[in-house]
Amino acid sequence: QLVIFDIDTPGGSMESMLRMCDLITQELEDIYTIAFVNPEAISAGAIISLACDEIIMTPDGNIGDAMPIMVGTNGIQEIPAAERGKIESYARAKVRVLCERNGYNLALAEGMITLSDEVWLIKNIRTGELKVINVDRKITGGEDPAPGVSVYANDPEWSYLEPVDSATELVTFTASQAYNYGLVDRIVEDEAALLSLLNVSTPPRRLTTSPIEELSYFMTSSVPTIALFVAGIILFAIEFRLPGFGVFGGLAIACF
Repeated sequence: QLVIFDIDTPGGSMESMLRMCDLITQELEDIYTIAFVNPEAISAGAIISLACDEIIMTPDGNIGDAMPIMVGTNGIQEIPAAERGKIESYARAKVRVLCERNGYNLALAEGMITLSDEVWLIKNIRTGELKVINVDRKITGGEDPAPGVSVYANDPEWSYLEPVDSATELVTFTASQAYNYGLVDRIVEDEAALLSLLNVSTPPRRLTTSPIEELSYFMTSSVPTIALFVAGIILFAIEFRLPGFGVFGGLAIACF
């Protein structure tokens, strides 16, 4: 009936993110899913949270900052403009589907991904209704919007109230900001408070990785992989200098 994703991540690969989003939206389609941001859902973690039916955060939580980056051997590298446009276009299409599915504000989600997006809170002067929108500078004659300025030239009932995010920042919220702008519905102190809120009376079944899985994750990460590759080459070089085929050749094969 219920699956809770306990999320605490600074991000990860797009491929893994997409697989997790598909798991939530397809394999768990008929199950209610909650993203428990405890305390951090940054980058890929933010988009995975959007795949869930509901987002709940701890008071010290943070969510957002999902602009795609490229990491190389020397750290973060600049993505060429054409490639960045293609990657961000795909990411925005993905969050568009997730927002339509789960009712999250698209302007906030896209503002997490694209740096040039400018997100504002607007207010209907007549009804008091509030909305969060992605500003199109064309509607203000190419000028920066300002509080009190009409959003649309032909719709003076809506005016800019306050900026949520500028064109030089990515949407990244604290728990209270995410709550105020409607991205999350509830804030809880900890896991015990979350289970109490959800009326979970019996201990939940917790899915964790086994020691063998942890070992496999470690052995396939970059540092051990490079070390084994180099060791294999050295051992093969030693084996070639010796007559026959012996221990060094066997160890080299084991490394590869």
